[in-house]
Amino acid sequence: MIYFFLCIAFLLSASTATADNAYRFDNLMLEKEAKVSCISFGHNGSLWLGLDGMGLARRESKDSKIVYYSRLLGTLPSDIVLCTYRDSKGRQWFGSFGDGPFWFERGKFWKLEIKGLPPEALSYISGISEDAKGDMWLATTMEGLFEIHQDGSWANFNKENSALETNTLTDLLTLNRRILYIATGWGLYQIDTDSGRITPLRDKEGTAFLQGSFVRTLFLSAGGDLWIGTRNGIFIYQTDKATVHHLTTQNGLADNTVIALAQDSLGNMWAVSPKSLSIIDKDYKIKAFNESSIGQQEFHVRAAACAPDGTMYFGTSKGLLMATPAGTEATDDSFLWVVLLLSLLISVLILAYYLHTKRRPTLPTVRKSEDESATAPMTETKIQSADEVFIEIVRKLITDNMGNADYSVEDLSADMGMTRGNLYKRIQAVTGQSPFELMRKLKIARGRLLLEQQSGNISEIAWSVGLSPKQFSKYFKEEYGVLPSEFVKRR
Repeated sequence: MIYFFLCIAFLLSASTATADNAYRFDNLMLEKEAKVSCISFGHNGSLWLGLDGMGLARRESKDSKIVYYSRLLGTLPSDIVLCTYRDSKGRQWFGSFGDGPFWFERGKFWKLEIKGLPPEALSYISGISEDAKGDMWLATTMEGLFEIHQDGSWANFNKENSALETNTLTDLLTLNRRILYIATGWGLYQIDTDSGRITPLRDKEGTAFLQGSFVRTLFLSAGGDLWIGTRNGIFIYQTDKATVHHLTTQNGLADNTVIALAQDSLGNMWAVSPKSLSIIDKDYKIKAFNESSIGQQEFHVRAAACAPDGTMYFGTSKGLLMATPAGTEATDDSFLWVVLLLSLLISVLILAYYLHTKRRPTLPTVRKSEDESATAPMTETKIQSADEVFIEIVRKLITDNMGNADYSVEDLSADMGMTRGNLYKRIQAVTGQSPFELMRKLKIARGRLLLEQQSGNISEIAWSVGLSPKQFSKYFKEEYGVLPSEFVKRR
């Protein structure tokens, strides 16, 4: 009971309201400041939170305790959960980074295992969806798109056997459970789930308007429009007319890099950027929220959703940011003063209570019951080092994009589905290097190999690894003690 009142006092005292936007923003901290990477609400109002590195959190209702599941506790196959999807059978699916897909049903977690399909093929899941036949579709960051049939058979679509130009997929979304939209690091595609034919998404003029672009996130509005988040703002594709509307910072967006999209109960669209929010009404009028109105935030890729009560939830590096339509509360000064006074009084009473009893509040504990033991029927497998898996993917992404001089640390963090800050901490902890240093070392090592193989002159090799000849010479000498020209002469 005391913990409940403490949470109420915190939320009330942390609330801010402004009359011009009519939204109140609240921060909700989770255990150990968990990073929220995906959000989903069940039909009964239950809340599921994917946590980047800490498994899952579940809350049955606003009055319930938060229950945590993790690999450490023996209840999950993976602690890095990046996406979620609720299918037509009521199963809550989760996509992990390194240990594939799994789902929650009848109080247990079940890991997907397909006969004849190597487990590593589905290790890195970036999106989950379902078609009208009940087949599941899985996007991966390395192996393209998979269709898992109900009879256990499967099909794989990749750049070798389809129109896809990359195997790096970033999101999935279905229209009427027949047309599947596929977001990739090199454009946006659609597949007719009946025929299995993949084509680039085209506008009414027949132009593949996002070809070559990095598409980060997709959302289908209540009106049937496809909202597309990219590094160049938002594209709104009217699915019935094939017309396209483009929004950028010139139209009022807080940031052109859009990493999550969601629609609220009032019909407004919310665009999430790494450190800011934008709200867009039906006339495409935009209101931006930055640090002055929402505080210092670090948002996570695709972690945005609207609760049944109309509250917007956004995943951050420290928990959740919630936006609540304030209505008349936002302009009623007397009400605000009453709320503030009550919250202050509750805080004082709670502080006095704890000083008197010399007890400390405990963190929410894991609730275990017979129907929710969450013990998965998983086969025993060799546990691969999470750090090894992480660095393997980082190196592959850097190598695959080495020829792109514009590929930056921001691009790498987006491809990894992480904030720049979290990516920096993780790479630094594993390698002792910053992301920039790691990228530079891999480029120089690749350049040295090409020099040894006599694969071109110094300038050609420099450009091929994404560096100018001047940068290549400078970093090469720092790494190996000689200029590239001297290295070539010695060999």
